[in-house]
Amino acid sequence: LSDDARTQITFAQGYVKIDEVLKDGNIQIAIELLGKILKFRPEDPMVRSQLKELNEKIDHIVVSTQQYQTLGDIFLKNNMFEKAQEMYSKITSIDPQYLEARLSLAQTHLKQGSQSEAKKIYLNLAEEALTKEHLDQALELAHKAIELKSFEAYYIVGLVYFKKQQWTEAITEF
Repeated sequence: LSDDARTQITFAQGYVKIDEVLKDGNIQIAIELLGKILKFRPEDPMVRSQLKELNEKIDHIVVSTQQYQTLGDIFLKNNMFEKAQEMYSKITSIDPQYLEARLSLAQTHLKQGSQSEAKKIYLNLAEEALTKEHLDQALELAHKAIELKSFEAYYIVGLVYFKKQQWTEAITEF
């Protein structure tokens, strides 16, 4: 068989395997298989159809924030950024204070090239950490925002140093 024919057979076998794992309810394996095919064929109509079926399966299971986090992480790992973002957004709508989901959401924005959205998330998280007196966490998050060119984050860093009574560093940041 030609290389093209072998490639077509491989993709057809992938479609069958995805159908089988979806019928078995193994969502994680289905995501991984879909991710592999989408890497090579991003507009494949068959995979889009199977992705729709996957969405229906996800919508019909009772999912906790941790399960959404796991699904989001799997989507992110398989470069399915929009689906990962959807899972993390579901978590933040259930629990707006869920730190891991908000950090993951920032990652998906970065992977999609939306630095301004990621910067906003890091800046908001830094402000919240500062308000809760989690100074080390606020400092770390503010530095991530600074890496994304946030000038406002320098103020947060200055406040952290001020609260830690590190006056010279605080003055420099202010």
